Amino acid sequence: MREFYKQGKPYVTVGAYIWKFRGPLMTPGEVEKDMLEQGVDAKAVREHPEWIAFRGKYREGDELHFYFRTSAGEVHFVEGYVLVRNRGIVDWFVTYGN
Repeated sequence: MREFYKQGKPYVTVGAYIWKFRGPLMTPGEVEKDMLEQGVDAKAVREHPEWIAFRGKYREGDELHFYFRTSAGEVHFVEGYVLVRNRGIVDWFVTYGN
């Protein structure tokens, strides 16, 4: 993800989707704070089984990024957080989509 920022392009197009990223955020705690700032009910998320599993995969040195994925026609979108380790995606957590 960081490579896209260095190029001044915080997004990547894959097939019919456009992925935009913000980050890296440093810890799951920062992600919870970010969710609260985005209007997500952070308390409900902290107790959600999928968030607990996602958070449990985080290791020292990993990167967490906010992502927004939209279709080329911008009709459908999904947003959430992605866990990156050694330049590869380990997992993602969806906070909202249509």
